[in-house]
Amino acid sequence: MKLRNGFVSNSSSSSFIVSTKKDEEPIFTASINSNIRNFSTELRTIKDADEYYLEGYKYYKDINTIEDVIEKDPDIKEDYEKIKEEIEAGRVVFIGDFCNGEGDPISEFLYEHDGISNNDLKHNFNILSGDND
Repeated sequence: MKLRNGFVSNSSSSSFIVSTKKDEEPIFTASINSNIRNFSTELRTIKDADEYYLEGYKYYKDINTIEDVIEKDPDIKEDYEKIKEEIEAGRVVFIGDFCNGEGDPISEFLYEHDGISNNDLKHNFNILSGDND
């Protein structure tokens, strides 16, 4: 299951999870500078991560814990473990996606150019996960 940040339309998207040192802004450079915060949810604690994933499953009556989420969708486990490791290492994690068809030219550009995983994209953060679907 793909969790979305904000309004969801029938458009495609390119998801990502990145982290930075606590005192660094997660900046990337494509033909312009932009802040990853504009496209993501910031996770500073394990509780933030748990709440983020639980929010995506709030309509399931049998989902009450992060373990329930992982049991329902085992594909989340690897990303969740990476997020936990980064937070425990003192880093801040940003999770979100780039979409097309929603009118944001930066998001659309990054979606069309392999999202956050684009090798030509200059950035100052660790890429934990990134894909286009």
